[in-house]
Amino acid sequence: MKKTNFYCFLPSYEDYSGHENSYLEVFNLFQKTKHYTIKMHVAENNSINCKLKLNRTFKNNKTNLFSKIINIYKNRNIINKINEETKKNGIVYIDGFSNYFLISLIISKINKNNYTKLILFCRYNYSFLRNTISFFIIFLLLKKFKKSSLLVDTKTNFKRYKDFFKSTNIAIFPTPFFSENQKIKEKKYIKNKLNILCPGQFRKEKFGTNLDYFLKFNKNNDFILNISEKYQSSNYGKFKLKKFKENLNKKSYLYNLSNTNVIILPYDEQEYKSRTSGVFFEAINYTKIVFVTRNTWVANELKKNDLSELIIKDWRKFDINKILTNLNFTKVNLKLKKMKKKYLNFHSSENFIKLLNKVCDK
Repeated sequence: MKKTNFYCFLPSYEDYSGHENSYLEVFNLFQKTKHYTIKMHVAENNSINCKLKLNRTFKNNKTNLFSKIINIYKNRNIINKINEETKKNGIVYIDGFSNYFLISLIISKINKNNYTKLILFCRYNYSFLRNTISFFIIFLLLKKFKKSSLLVDTKTNFKRYKDFFKSTNIAIFPTPFFSENQKIKEKKYIKNKLNILCPGQFRKEKFGTNLDYFLKFNKNNDFILNISEKYQSSNYGKFKLKKFKENLNKKSYLYNLSNTNVIILPYDEQEYKSRTSGVFFEAINYTKIVFVTRNTWVANELKKNDLSELIIKDWRKFDINKILTNLNFTKVNLKLKKMKKKYLNFHSSENFIKLLNKVCDK
C-alpha cells in the first residue's frame, strides 16, 4: 500500500530542550505503525541526533523584532519550496510554533490542494490581547484547509479553543513521556545528602523570582542545587550551585534526573496556570519528590493524586530541610507510583500514536 506523506513542521525544535526528545521518538514509532512517511522539518540550528531524518530548514524567531519580520518572509519561501516538492494527499502537522511562523504559513502557497488535512498542536495560554491575536491568526490559517484538527494538552485549553473554534475538531492529547517498554531504575531519597535539581533550560518564568525567594530563605541550609549555567545569582549562603550546560544531551539530562534527591519547580503562578511541564512528567516517571508552585497546572495534577504536601504556597517561607524532615517518604512514594501508573495509561507513546491515527483518519 502506498504511504501518505506526513509533514511535521517544528520550527522551534532546536536542541535537547523541553518536550522535544519525546516527540521525536514518538514520531519515529508512529512512522512504523501505519502507512505514513514522516518528513520532519525543524529549526536550521537543531543539534539533535535521532533516528528520524531531520530537515534543518526553518529560521529562528528568538531574535529582535526586525529579524522576526524578515524571518516571516524567509520561512514563507522555505514553506513554498517544501510545497513544490509535496505530492497531493499529504498531511501537515505543526507544533512548537510562534504567531510569526503561522503568518509565514498564511502568506505561503500551502493549501488544501497539496494537503488533505492540517493538524495544529496549540499549547500555550497567553494574555487576553495575545490570545485574541493568536486565535485570529489560527482562524485565517484554518481557512486554507478543507479539513483541520486542533490538539491541546489540557482541559483548560480545550475549553478555550472550543469556545472560539466551535466547528473545528479539537482533541486533548497526551504528553508522551511514558512507555510500557521503558525501564526506569528508581533511586531512593538519601537523608543528609540533599541534592536538588532545577531541570531543563533556564527561563525567568521557570527559575526566576520564586527560586530567588527559596534560596534567600534557605541560605543557612546545606545542599547542592543543580541548575542551568544561564542562571545568574549571588551565592546566598552555605548551599552550593552546581551548573550544567543549557542544552544537555538526553543521556546527561537523564543522569542528572536519576541521581538527584529532590526536584523543585518554582514556576511563575500566572505563566503556568494552564501550561504543562515536560520535566514534571519526567519527575513522576522517575517517582521523584517534586515541589511545585500552587495554582499551576502541575499543582492541580498533584492535588488530584492526593499529593498536596508537595505544593508550595509561598516560596519565601519554604524551609526545605524542615519539610523533608516531616515528610512521610514511604507514603509519598506509594502515591507517586500510583500517579505514574495512571499517567502510563494516558501520557504514553502508545496512546499518543493511537489518538494521532484517529485524528488522521477523520
